[in-house]
Amino acid sequence: MSHYELIHQQLRLFIDTPKIDDNLRLMLTLKVLNPNMPFIYCGQIITPSWLLEHAVN
Repeated sequence: MSHYELIHQQLRLFIDTPKIDDNLRLMLTLKVLNPNMPFIYCGQIITPSWLLEHAVN
């Protein structure tokens, strides 16, 4: 399977999963298309400190 087929398969999974929030879907799509970019959610770069600040109890 080629690199592009794998990308297509991953993107298809995001489209076919209706329970995924649109912002999360965008974040995952951008990460698949460019693995070197950081996670960005609702305009914020997700870092370990961000995760600690927004932890769910």
